[in-house]
Amino acid sequence: MHTPLIEPTVEAIPYQTDSTVYLYRVRKLGRAVFIDSCSNQIEGGRYDIVSAEPAFTINHTYISPTQTNATGTTKQPSPFEKIRRKLAQSRSLGDPPQGLPFMGGFIGYLGYESGMELEGVQLTADRKVNLPDIKLGWYEWAVVNDHLEKRCFLVALPGFDKKKLSSIKNILVNSDATKPANIPFKLKTPFISNTTFSQYSATFEKVIDYIHAGDCYQVNLSQQFSSSYSGDTWDAYQRLREATPSPYSAYMEFDQGALLSLSPEQFISLNRKQVATHPIKGTRPRGDSKKDDLILAQALETSAKDRAENLMIVDLLRNDLGKSCVPGSIEVAELFKLRSFSNVHHLVSSITGTLRDDTNSIDLLTGCFPGGSITGAPKRRAMEIIAELEPHNRSLYCGSIGYIGANGDINMNIAIRTLVCDNNKIYCWGGGGIVADSEVEMEYQECFDKIDRLINCLPLS
Repeated sequence: MHTPLIEPTVEAIPYQTDSTVYLYRVRKLGRAVFIDSCSNQIEGGRYDIVSAEPAFTINHTYISPTQTNATGTTKQPSPFEKIRRKLAQSRSLGDPPQGLPFMGGFIGYLGYESGMELEGVQLTADRKVNLPDIKLGWYEWAVVNDHLEKRCFLVALPGFDKKKLSSIKNILVNSDATKPANIPFKLKTPFISNTTFSQYSATFEKVIDYIHAGDCYQVNLSQQFSSSYSGDTWDAYQRLREATPSPYSAYMEFDQGALLSLSPEQFISLNRKQVATHPIKGTRPRGDSKKDDLILAQALETSAKDRAENLMIVDLLRNDLGKSCVPGSIEVAELFKLRSFSNVHHLVSSITGTLRDDTNSIDLLTGCFPGGSITGAPKRRAMEIIAELEPHNRSLYCGSIGYIGANGDINMNIAIRTLVCDNNKIYCWGGGGIVADSEVEMEYQECFDKIDRLINCLPLS
């Protein structure tokens, strides 16, 4: 006889207009994660996911062919095969109940250098940030807060210990709502770029030379900013969230630090075979007055250069989705849509498709990662040029943060507007796409326009 499946656990708990209440309460369990739509501050998001204490974690660091590890060999097991195997054990669970997006699974990040590994691009830059290139925890329970229907559930995968779940529920529901003062977060020094304007200009000219030589059409060129800090990273995230709320935000804690992402951009989602990606290309700062703001927004909407950049990436992503989607199912649902955030205006496009039956979520993810909006086109050649010209590793910047559910569904962001705290050092990045008619002063300034509000809201000691 067929053995009936053990159903996942779904228990209603009080809805919170601000999910940070639940994140705060479970931090004591360790390795807390928060997939944050910022729906209490902006429109457009719906679900927040909170969890902690993963059952196990996949950590992986790319060792390129020019490097060796401590044993003198470069052969490593693929982290994506580990993910595939774990999902294969869980696929029979079916879809999450109650129409929820997540009932447990992997939550974490894929760093940019793991995309270099997928594309076969050598890593020669200094590793200034020493986090693993992939960190994905297997979370067997989660809080899912639904801001549209104003409901909230504690969910757990089948077989999760009932006594432990009861203890977690008690922490969530009955903990003292009064928050003791965190150790305030303070920067010890202002953020400093790893690139002067003259260095940026020289690198910019090399990119333009590559474009004129026909190597590529567009290259995303970035700067890394760094400082040191003391205090609580959760305090820093709450400040950042208030200053620039964004629909694909995330906060994650680990032993040596935390990641704080206020991303406006979705990389990819997979929901019951339906695939979507929403690339951003084209940026203007917000104006100081309503009139100035409108002028800047209209200039972006009518910019032939920014539209051309956006279209290049749309074409690249249509090709990436074509590796895993049903032929004829890929559509450009929106093109050059203006989206305004607290710090910048962006042009956003939307591409959708349907996953083929002979592929799976990991095929989709590895076929598209890293997102084309933060590499350039063609992707591999642009990444090779980035590897040649940028002096330090990107780490989490231009990677992705989010979840791969136990049923295979995905929701991952593009990790822009993202800060990494690593052993009391804090890093942030800003960049932009360079094309043939780019102007160096404007591109250099765009790096600051994108992150000024982030880095300036954090207090100095």
